[in-house]
Amino acid sequence: MSNSIFILLFSILLVLGTHLYLLNPKRLFNQLNALVLFLVAGVTLTEWNIFRSEYYYDVMYYEGFHTASIAFVTLVEGLCAFYFARPFQSHSREKVINQSITILFSLICFLVIYTTSIINMTTTVLPDKVNGKWSYLMHDDNIYGQILTSWYFVMVLLTSTCFFIAYRKTKIKKERVWKFWLFVAFTALPVAMFFLFLWLPNNDTPSSYEISPMLFVLVCILSWVYSNFKLFELNPNDAMNEVLASVSNLVVITDASFGVKIKNDLAREVLFSKPESRNLNFMQILSKSKDLDIAEFENNINRLSQGEQYEVNFTFVENRIERSYFLIVTKVFQKQTHNGFSFVAVDISSLAEKEKQLQSYNEQLENKNEELERFAYIASHDLKTPLRNVTSFLSLLKRKLRDNPDPDINDFINIAQSNAQSMYNLIEEILEYSLVKSEVVKMAEVDMNEVLFLIEKNLIHYLDEKNATIKYSPLPIIKANQHQMVQLFQNLIENGLKYNNSAEPKVTISVFKEGEFLVFKVEDNGIGIDPEYHKKIFEIFKRLHNQSEYQGSGVGLAICNKIVSNHNGHIELISVENVGSIFMVHLKVKILDEEPMEILRSLN
Repeated sequence: MSNSIFILLFSILLVLGTHLYLLNPKRLFNQLNALVLFLVAGVTLTEWNIFRSEYYYDVMYYEGFHTASIAFVTLVEGLCAFYFARPFQSHSREKVINQSITILFSLICFLVIYTTSIINMTTTVLPDKVNGKWSYLMHDDNIYGQILTSWYFVMVLLTSTCFFIAYRKTKIKKERVWKFWLFVAFTALPVAMFFLFLWLPNNDTPSSYEISPMLFVLVCILSWVYSNFKLFELNPNDAMNEVLASVSNLVVITDASFGVKIKNDLAREVLFSKPESRNLNFMQILSKSKDLDIAEFENNINRLSQGEQYEVNFTFVENRIERSYFLIVTKVFQKQTHNGFSFVAVDISSLAEKEKQLQSYNEQLENKNEELERFAYIASHDLKTPLRNVTSFLSLLKRKLRDNPDPDINDFINIAQSNAQSMYNLIEEILEYSLVKSEVVKMAEVDMNEVLFLIEKNLIHYLDEKNATIKYSPLPIIKANQHQMVQLFQNLIENGLKYNNSAEPKVTISVFKEGEFLVFKVEDNGIGIDPEYHKKIFEIFKRLHNQSEYQGSGVGLAICNKIVSNHNGHIELISVENVGSIFMVHLKVKILDEEPMEILRSLN
């Protein structure tokens, strides 16, 4: 071997060990195999130093580190094989047995290291290089050499036996094939290493310090096997532990008395981090939440049936920071018998914080809207008096100057009166709009036939002036706000008559049911509206014509839109220029008299 090979092996082992550990630092196999890779890197570094040494005493110095590192490698690999096979899996005290065996083998390993590395009576380093390499002989004629040989033999036997147990426990055919070849491979390779580097070295066949390449191959393959256990181990308990470790939610499984049986790492960190919490049942843990009524919560989950789940929010203080969780509880059944509960908690702290912010913004927006509504009401109300005075004084001024020979004076006064009246009308409509927005809608029985009759009465002079007609089919009695219904349909009808160049303006109103909505169809034969403006016309102060063409303020349809919204509905426009418009008013209201609707259905 050369320096470059030693450097390459050492570098690869360090990289693999670090990568394997960082993949899942909390998983036992990742921890143990990362440790093995680092120990083999130590063996490689020691052999590299021996390879470069020129003096016998330097080799003697590194020999102790070399033997100790290999002993640790065999210990950890043996324990990995033991945890992989889980020979005491069916025993109720498996965890205690595993811990006891781990402690026992660790103590034996330290004893072996003491006798071999510190006393250093197991090997003899040859004083001269053989073929350019330092070599050694094993002492098989004293107790220390026999202890070292026995230790390695026991570890080889343990590894081989554990792989055989894993093979015998497997029921799935594909998995049995995998584990059989694992048993063969990881019996043959350690046995070969045992004979080459421990059993054979004697006066006739000394061995050199070149075990690191074979160790490199062995531990790399074993590490890959253990870290990809899904390919070889379909054990449901291990699979469940992997799932629990990978989920980002808190998972706790209890017995029927709420004693904790299984908890994932995240639940352990959040709910059971304090020493005093580790022996509490789950109800005692949840009782620390200030917004959860434990008695009511326990009663609710005890009443669950198979397949049902109970959901609740709770808060928990973690490191002096309050966190919010959404908890889902289900009962665990085995053969129709209730054995326990499954608790899964999702961290919704960021969502809860955003909800609080949104609620705060909504409250601020509502306050601003109320202020604007009050301002609109007060401003429009207070402006009416001075405008009324301006109009009155203009009338007085016109009367006083009616005999004035200058014709421009009367024209100027007429223009001023017209503008003052337009502003007065605009303020009236703004006031009306603010009242619609702020009004608490009181619903009552409303006969829509009476509403249309009242509108005809209100517009009788306008209808005569325009030679216009309003036609409507029998309309139902609904639960709505009567004043707003009059406003809504009077505005729509006035629009249909105002923006109408026909010799006989006509507005037709019909009604039909569409799902959960009662739809009023208001159709006119007016000038129509370009599709580009179908949505804009419902915005306040949006006008499509100037005052010289058609008078108006741009508030009427905005009022209609708000009234429809107050009745949980929406309004749509279907219109073609120079043909007419159809307003489809969808109201989610209760029909109190179905007779008109039945008449209409029979007619259709």
